[in-house]
Amino acid sequence: RCSHLMSISDEHVAEMDLGQSVTVKQLNCSSCDKCVALSFSDAWNTPEDILTDDTERNGWFEVSSPRDRVVCYALSQIMYRQFEVPEEEREEAIFDQPDPTDIVMIFWLKGQAIGFYTIKPKGSLVERTMEHYAMHTLDTAYVRSVKRRQGYGMRMLQNITSSYPGNDIGFSKPISFSMWKVLRKYLQHNADYRNKFWEIEGTGGEGNQKLIWYAIKFQDKKKKTLHNE
Repeated sequence: RCSHLMSISDEHVAEMDLGQSVTVKQLNCSSCDKCVALSFSDAWNTPEDILTDDTERNGWFEVSSPRDRVVCYALSQIMYRQFEVPEEEREEAIFDQPDPTDIVMIFWLKGQAIGFYTIKPKGSLVERTMEHYAMHTLDTAYVRSVKRRQGYGMRMLQNITSSYPGNDIGFSKPISFSMWKVLRKYLQHNADYRNKFWEIEGTGGEGNQKLIWYAIKFQDKKKKTLHNE
């Protein structure tokens, strides 16, 4: 990564627990401390190689195998967290590892994993607070920067709404600037969901829900007022 040859020692290798009895070893560069390789099933591969699937899958697929979990880890904790560093001023947050009850979806494009999202199912329990999610909730979402502005955010929302037709859908705070743009575009073209998309805090219980379409229209009105002044 740094264009330097560096010696490798055990101090640069960390073993990561991905849950569901899946572990992966991560080798970080001793110079820049960024990941250069991941070891899974006794084989070292670069993060880019991990994101390649020989079956050339296309579309959204639910994580169902140990290797899929490693792919999700490479996307969320390596590509996003280290090489496309989230910008706090754009409300981009660091992602935690998915919980065992989360639904994790990966988008494959000609055998390349280019994005993922995680859903907190309605009714799933947060043990720390003993609260249950009030609705199916999009908790994390990411599309690699080289594939942005190509409609994959819209396809993500289409996949979610087709998976939970007619249901209220929550979106965990903070919602990034880029996701707000996708939500605006989606709701402009899908009026049936204007009363079903919610910005939520925590598990989205009473008092912790805000209608996204209302928030969008409020911002539009605010901008119009400022412009007229």
